[in-house]
Amino acid sequence: STETTSSLLQKTLQSWMVDPLVHWGDPTWMEAMQSKVQAILAEDDKERKSILCNEAYSVFSQYENVEATSILEMVLWRGKLKRGWSSNDHGINKRQALDREEC
Repeated sequence: STETTSSLLQKTLQSWMVDPLVHWGDPTWMEAMQSKVQAILAEDDKERKSILCNEAYSVFSQYENVEATSILEMVLWRGKLKRGWSSNDHGINKRQALDREEC
């Protein structure tokens, strides 16, 4: 039935395009994507619905790329900061100056 299909589509879009954004820390992304999902669900024209799905996918991909870049930057900085500490002969950790040109 159409109601079952609509419900399945809503659950699929929610779990695929909205739920991951909850964990990424930017509520505006989640709100924007939720709005896009609602627009897709409200659209009756199949061609327009397809266009809206493609637009939502494109926006989600952009969010995904930003999040992946942020995670990579955090990992690289963590490694850089860890290399900025050394132990002396007495086992005491000492911070070393970071070379800003390496950053």
